[in-house]
Amino acid sequence: NITERLANSMSTNVAELSIDNAIGKALDAIDEALTKRRRRVRFDTEHHLIEPSSGFILAASKMSKTEKARLFWHDGDFQGFKSNARDIATMVRRSDDSNQAASYCGVLLRTHNSCAKGSKPSLEDTALLSHWIRVGTSRRGLEHWCSKTIGSSIRNRKVRVIDGVLGAQRAATVAKLNFEQKEDYIRETYQALSLSARIFAETMGK
Repeated sequence: NITERLANSMSTNVAELSIDNAIGKALDAIDEALTKRRRRVRFDTEHHLIEPSSGFILAASKMSKTEKARLFWHDGDFQGFKSNARDIATMVRRSDDSNQAASYCGVLLRTHNSCAKGSKPSLEDTALLSHWIRVGTSRRGLEHWCSKTIGSSIRNRKVRVIDGVLGAQRAATVAKLNFEQKEDYIRETYQALSLSARIFAETMGK
């Protein structure tokens, strides 16, 4: 049962907690380093980037390089975020014993496979997944990097969805559907192709 499985993985759990503490400290250091450059979604009340003629916020195309650097993230910032996420995912993979049925990567993969078939995971796996998320909140959102199998599956599914939608657009044009018929057909195609992704996202978001 769930209690026995969690008890058997106690040593892994302890290791996970120490790893998560290390990850937490790393994230704190990253956050502190970015504090001076933090951007927030808000109305501009302090930079006075208002265009006098229109009364609207100045368009990015009209801002100086200094103003853009102060207000927006850049490619280098995003590359840094991605690198940090990969480092965290690597630490999670190294600390996890996927051979244990109750391990994080083990239950994550079973959950993903269940969703890929269009069904929700078992109650047991749902409870195990909730346990691992509670003891390691830094994992959330990094599922496709914590498990290479899931990452590959997600990338392949995106390609299938894009190809499917483009195919539906072409088929609707050939069939000479009117605008509403075409819209409904493309939407239904996308919903069918993305069903497993929606179930997985809803499961991980709980």
